[in-house]
Amino acid sequence: MGLRLTKNLYDGFIAEGTVLVSFTRGDDRDCKAVDHALTELTRRLPDVPIGVVNVDVDRDLAVQHRIRSLPSVVLYIDGQQKGLLAGRVSSDRLEHWVCERLDPPRLPTTL
Repeated sequence: MGLRLTKNLYDGFIAEGTVLVSFTRGDDRDCKAVDHALTELTRRLPDVPIGVVNVDVDRDLAVQHRIRSLPSVVLYIDGQQKGLLAGRVSSDRLEHWVCERLDPPRLPTTL
């Protein structure tokens, strides 16, 4: 679904452009649902790369970025955090959330 991010890759991944980072846990049902929504989002917004942090492996990244609940999706534009969405979310809601935060805002593919 996305690039697996580690401590060594994280800062470089978020540094330029618009990217999403998903903080997830492999055995969680809500995390799997958001993973599915992000997979669908890659078809709708192919120009927005997605990185994935498995908190079971890289817990320090979740602590460092103040992730308090799972799943969480963070939007970065040129290294600056522009939003955080926590909890189970549909692909439509996720797309709308991303599109309204882009500069300039973009209409989602689903209205």
